Amino acid sequence: MKLTRSSVSGLGPFRASLYAAVTRKSCPNGGTLVIDSVAWRLAVVTLVVLEAACTTSQPGHVQIPTSTASATPAAGAFASPSLASTPTPTATAGSQPAFGVVFGSGPGGQFLTIVGSDAKIYGQVSPRNRSGGFLDIPSVSTSNTSAYYLDGDSALMRLRPGSAPEHVRDLSGTATVVSVFAVSPDDRRIAIAVLTYAAANVGSSYQRMTLYVEDLDGSHHVDLFSTSTVIEWPVGWHHGDLVIAVGVTVLPVGGRSLVPYPYFAFGGIHVVDAATGIRKASLCGGFPAVGIATPAGVLCAEGNGVGPTKVTPVPIAESDWSGKETATGMSCIYGALQPSGEEIACDTGTGGVVLSAGSLRPLPTPSTGRDPFAPLLWVGHNHLLVKSPYTGPVLLDINTGATQTVDTLVGWPVGAIPGGL
Repeated sequence: MKLTRSSVSGLGPFRASLYAAVTRKSCPNGGTLVIDSVAWRLAVVTLVVLEAACTTSQPGHVQIPTSTASATPAAGAFASPSLASTPTPTATAGSQPAFGVVFGSGPGGQFLTIVGSDAKIYGQVSPRNRSGGFLDIPSVSTSNTSAYYLDGDSALMRLRPGSAPEHVRDLSGTATVVSVFAVSPDDRRIAIAVLTYAAANVGSSYQRMTLYVEDLDGSHHVDLFSTSTVIEWPVGWHHGDLVIAVGVTVLPVGGRSLVPYPYFAFGGIHVVDAATGIRKASLCGGFPAVGIATPAGVLCAEGNGVGPTKVTPVPIAESDWSGKETATGMSCIYGALQPSGEEIACDTGTGGVVLSAGSLRPLPTPSTGRDPFAPLLWVGHNHLLVKSPYTGPVLLDINTGATQTVDTLVGWPVGAIPGGL
């Protein structure tokens, strides 16, 4: 099956699941399933299989102690994380500290973690998955102050850097009803898409969706639109407008080389009026959006990323919020756009590079293992979170080349704080 620019936009969420970032995943009942470590870069169906084989994990949150994690040189495996009690990453004049929000899983469970630009951990929780699966539909949103996440089917939770998690409210959610949300940068409004399926964890059983906006507490509700012909979900806010990911419901045939997390916007991005639902701009031309969106825009794949059976990097362009694209000259299986839009990190499939002022700089080689570092996300303007299968996550100072280990499991990025686009 070959997707074209015209046909891909009519499909809705890609039923592949997220790749595994570690070599093993524990089942909650104590059993262990083995994952091929070389598959960590690909969006494979491994986690869907694992979730079917394991019982749903029990609810729980990691307590936040008062100790401060120390940064150490990059080497070897990482230990159990300790958490910083107050946010202290250095902020430039007139700005606020920057954080990355990442998800990871391993023998100790699964964790949503807030990482500072000083490589310290400023919050960590262990949320439950949706009971119906649907792991390739986002369940995290970031504002300018917090990470919001779904615990189980319906509990909307908030985690601020240096604070304990708090329950905000409940959203609609069952094994076949999935809520996807985006909280506004000022924490006052929330956009919610409610997706209805006929069967749990079967993307092709999609029936309909409803999109609405309301205050975070549920008041001042405004319905935007309902449809059974397309599938979309909110992933952010840009100057008061909604940023909407266009999904697909049919799994393309062939290798799954491109990794369009965290939004799984295989059909691109739409910008719509938050009061009327009227579309203002289309980004990526119906092809996948790649990486975390920023105030400067988003990275777009110039192909659908469906290779025959192997890793197939695709050309990447940078799109501003009007939909104007600029070619980067790079082909990637994943990319990360700097918040200012000045630099782009690219996983070429054989190593990581950073495009800056028209020149390419390779990412450093880790001290352990044969694979080079690959980029995950920018934490502020000057720090890039990278990883290899052998060293775990490392925070790289892009100016000095200094590295610090990040003491947590990291599989894929899900957001940044501040989260305003």
